[in-house]
Amino acid sequence: MIKKDEVFKIGIFNKPHGVKGEISFTFTDDIFDRVECEYLVCLLDGIFVPFFIEEYRFRSDTTALVKLEGVDTSEKARMFTNVEVYFPKKYVAGDDIRLKWTIIKDKATSVPGDTHWSSTVPYSVSTDSHKSGRVTRKVYIPYAQRPEPYDASHNPLNYRILRYADVLLMYAEVENVLKDDGQARWALNKVRERVDLDPVESSGTELRDAIRQERRLELALENQRLFDIRRWKNDSGKSVMSDIMGPNGSFVIYNTKESTDTYELGNQKESSSKGRNFKEERDLVYPIPTTEISQSNGSIVQNPGYN
Repeated sequence: MIKKDEVFKIGIFNKPHGVKGEISFTFTDDIFDRVECEYLVCLLDGIFVPFFIEEYRFRSDTTALVKLEGVDTSEKARMFTNVEVYFPKKYVAGDDIRLKWTIIKDKATSVPGDTHWSSTVPYSVSTDSHKSGRVTRKVYIPYAQRPEPYDASHNPLNYRILRYADVLLMYAEVENVLKDDGQARWALNKVRERVDLDPVESSGTELRDAIRQERRLELALENQRLFDIRRWKNDSGKSVMSDIMGPNGSFVIYNTKESTDTYELGNQKESSSKGRNFKEERDLVYPIPTTEISQSNGSIVQNPGYN
């Protein structure tokens, strides 16, 4: 028997589509398309029951048509109307779970730690306020815990200034530079163990890159990324930020030429080419306020590129 703590909810079946047993499926997580697993789990009369997937096809970013094994008529498909759909945790990499606790997508029918949202009451992210159609789960207050009146811009939330994971990853970074990769791996893997990720066993530059990637994922949306890419150096000795920003930077190229994200392409209140004007010789430091320069009687000069 499948237990509740062995699965997590990814959506809900709506109604039959056509006469061959296809079922309309509204999902909050496309994990079934990203991870190799042959079945979905349905909650039927309080029991978690697995059903093998014959095929599926997407209709939008949040809907698909699913054909389950043995369900070959509209009458059989109708039995799944409004049935909640779950996915087995054992097939999921830790970062998929971490992702759910980091980002909330527009029209999400479930939010981790909050039972308020559903297919009939989805969470809405206004693109007037959020270009990406996504918000961070890390400073989110569950619906039942929100004060009245609720002012989303001034959340009564204890903001974490420094986390243990951040300390561990800083330690890992230092030990890697000092060539004590054993200690660096220990600290890195302490962070990964928490989300059931396999331990990293690499050394040297490969371990350095693994630590940097872990900081990006673990500390996402915690105001750390900019400072990291400014101080890190690539293999040629240049700032990592110069690989990401600028007209040929990976961030700019992805958003302007490679992205298929409908929010990125359709919402141009914030330009997709943001970051193209980055110049390494100028933008690794901030400009010095002109009042500080004028009051220094010539002892302080402006940083290069800001004159």
